[in-house]
Amino acid sequence: MRFFVVWVQLFASLAILSAEQPQTLTVGDRAPALEIEQWIHSNDEELQPVREFENGKVYIIEFWGTWCPPCIAMMPHLADTQLHYGYDKLRLVSISTETRKEIEAFLERTVPGSDKTYGQLTSVYSIATDPDQRVYRNYMEASSSVGVPMAFLVGKTGLIEWSGNPQAMDQPLKQVIDGTWNREEFMRSFRRNQQLMAEVRRLSMLRQKHGTEPQLVLNEIEKAIERFASDDKDMTQILGTLRIRALMESGRNADAESEIRKLLSANEFHRISSAASILVQMAPNKNIDVQSLAGLAARRLETAPYPESLRGMPALMTQMAQAQKRAMLVRLLVLAGDDRKAIAVATAAVKEAPNAQAKQMAEAMLQQLHSKPAG
Repeated sequence: MRFFVVWVQLFASLAILSAEQPQTLTVGDRAPALEIEQWIHSNDEELQPVREFENGKVYIIEFWGTWCPPCIAMMPHLADTQLHYGYDKLRLVSISTETRKEIEAFLERTVPGSDKTYGQLTSVYSIATDPDQRVYRNYMEASSSVGVPMAFLVGKTGLIEWSGNPQAMDQPLKQVIDGTWNREEFMRSFRRNQQLMAEVRRLSMLRQKHGTEPQLVLNEIEKAIERFASDDKDMTQILGTLRIRALMESGRNADAESEIRKLLSANEFHRISSAASILVQMAPNKNIDVQSLAGLAARRLETAPYPESLRGMPALMTQMAQAQKRAMLVRLLVLAGDDRKAIAVATAAVKEAPNAQAKQMAEAMLQQLHSKPAG
């Protein structure tokens, strides 16, 4: 799941993480009850509300939002997954914190390229509302999960077996159902990532609290990088991003620029996209050659191949990743002063938008570019 949209979600979330957010749910724990306020698609005998987890049955608890393009892109695959395994083996419950009115309005929309509505597409699995966010807190916040879509696999004994982006769920789900899943092995990496996210949360709050002491914050970040040095490089790049920001806040602009250039010289897509995210979120800084960096980032992002994790994903998901990439590319080109190419990329984004939401976003970018004063 290490591709552009995931990194955008993670970096955007750094500013709102709370140091006091409890971490009380992990793999191997008993799954919290689904204290859901309202169930949609509950008229069918197979889709009655889940009051308790039935022994011998596997459950997917997925969190989504009508505003989330990757969530919407996953819907056809989720429907296929429920139909493939059948209701005797699997129940899929998809939960949004929005109101019933908002969800029902979305379900009336037509699926692009189909004569079905989203309501018809998702009628094979359970849709539920959680506007008081009780279930969201019990799962998402309690497990330190960031961003949607996010799924939790509840196994045949009612324990959490796996958690992550549902794009990566197929193999764990198959193994949980057929009894070959190695929970202990996954648990070790999952809990370590939870520790990393807790550390990111602590450092983010430290940065807010000690904004006038950037060197103190930088020292703590560097200690954390050393502590997690042997961990998943994709995940620990979050700490590297915090370090670059702390370098700028400490006045070490040359070092910060050097680190950004290192990211842009890498062959890994997630490093290039993380550097791009830093640049477009950067406050004006006359001591860093942002224009040159943005031009380099645009060239690297434009030609960088997507990671292998996107292979085999639903076509709409790949198209959404491409739309996200183009949106970032437009912002980089504007920073680089290449408005003409930015307009060309935005125009292509409008023409090739995978759905109405992506098209609306691309049209807004294009309109903003055309209204920009010349020179």
